[in-house]
Amino acid sequence: MARVSIRELSRNMGTVMDRVARRRQPLLVTRGGLPVAALIPVDADALDAWILASAPESIDGVRILRTRSGTNPRSPARAVTSSGRARSRLR
Repeated sequence: MARVSIRELSRNMGTVMDRVARRRQPLLVTRGGLPVAALIPVDADALDAWILASAPESIDGVRILRTRSGTNPRSPARAVTSSGRARSRLR
């Protein structure tokens, strides 16, 4: 996996983010040579499912942001099971 130091990231944020988006590959962020974070490209169409899979508790934060921004949240949020069937993750 490609790496970038925090210093380089802070100096070249736009360029680094463009690189991640263009190449569609994650980038490891390091501090003192040790990994501390990863930047990953986002697929806007699959964002809700990724958030639910990665951190189900964060869905409330997504709802709040959508309410504040005036966008229409999908209700209920859906996740796809391993069998390919959609199921509601919110009750």
